[in-house]
This record gives sequence, structure tokens and C-alpha cells, in this order.
Amino acid sequence: MGIIYHNKPEMKSPILLAAWPGIGNVGIITLATLRDQLGAGVLADIEPEEFFYPAGVNIKNGVQQELRFPLSRFYYQQWCGQDIVIFMGDEQPADGQNTYAQGSRAYNMANRVLDVAEELGCQRIITFGAAVTMTHHKIKPKVWAVANNKKFLNTIQERMPAEL
Repeated sequence: MGIIYHNKPEMKSPILLAAWPGIGNVGIITLATLRDQLGAGVLADIEPEEFFYPAGVNIKNGVQQELRFPLSRFYYQQWCGQDIVIFMGDEQPADGQNTYAQGSRAYNMANRVLDVAEELGCQRIITFGAAVTMTHHKIKPKVWAVANNKKFLNTIQERMPAEL
């Protein structure tokens, strides 16, 4: 089990943008919109069997044709001279009946995404999602950013509006 590459273009220091479904599907909607606006093509899929149960089955004349699994797919496109890789998962892998990523399946899926990022030479990984807050619906929403080092946080702050 592993990665199925549909294309493998040459890329120079790509950035990986990643999201799974979550609160309001903010991350998925954001990256699906970006993917569509950029016209990003399919790059690769993570084979699903070790992470998910089938989401459905196609049957024809009483015979099983195929099992349907959630997609965990990579897309790619170049934008303004920057190679962009977009990863989107249809579901978060979880052990048991949990809705959100948890356990060994989630850990292994994250590692698989990181393996692809490393193989492609990604220099930065940016994840997208949402957080529940006690905010009144009339208050202007904000964007939150968390970085794994001060230099990257400074870069984010330089490029974002003051409300960040």
C-alpha cells in the first residue's frame, strides 16, 4: 500500500497546502476553491485501504463491481512562479468510531503525506482548518495563524492584514 502517482512533473521547491474535513469544512472549501481557480491537475492518491472502511459499493446485475473509498488526493499547479501541491482528504482517518483524526491510522496518514512532501522536495507545509470560538455572528471573523518557528510567523505577519 502506498502512493499512486498519476503524474510526476518536475517541481522546484514546491509548497504543500493540506486540509481534511473539519469544523464547517473551512479548510476543504478553501483548498477546493484554490484548486479549481488554479486549474490544478491530479498528481497522486494515497491508497485508502489501510486508513478507511469502504464508503460504498457499486453492484451491477447482483455482482460487486468495486468498493468506493474516501479519496486522499494530491493536486499540483504552478502559480506566479511557485510550484503548489494541494492535498485534500475526503475524510479524516481515525481508529474506531471517531469523526476526527485519532490513533494509528491518523498518525500513519500524516506520515504518508509528509513522505510525499519530502519526495517532492516541498520546502513548506501549510495546513488549513477552522477552530470553534465563542464569537457572536455579528463580529467580523478573523484568521488565525500558528507557525513552527518565529521566522515563518514573521513572514506570515508581513503578508497578512493587521487583523491577523
